[in-house]
Amino acid sequence: MLALSDRFVPDMSAGRGWLVIVALVAGNWSLFGTLAAILCFALLDAIASFGQVLSLPAPYKFLLALPYMASIVILTVFRSRSGQPAHLGIPYSRK
Repeated sequence: MLALSDRFVPDMSAGRGWLVIVALVAGNWSLFGTLAAILCFALLDAIASFGQVLSLPAPYKFLLALPYMASIVILTVFRSRSGQPAHLGIPYSRK
């Protein structure tokens, strides 16, 4: 659901920042790979949102957890071959 707000609300991202980090790792730090991972998470989020309307036989809490459970599975599968930048996590200092 998209909305426009003129103020800050705590927890407004609803934990989706985690999914962005997982999408970068799963996409092997490339544009199209990351885009594919984000589309996968968006599809799972849409299934979770419309699961009650479609009367799926799964509990709604399970459907809401689908993107996050998929992120754990994706991290375990794709982490070993991640082509992350060589200097990721090293502080930058000017000489």
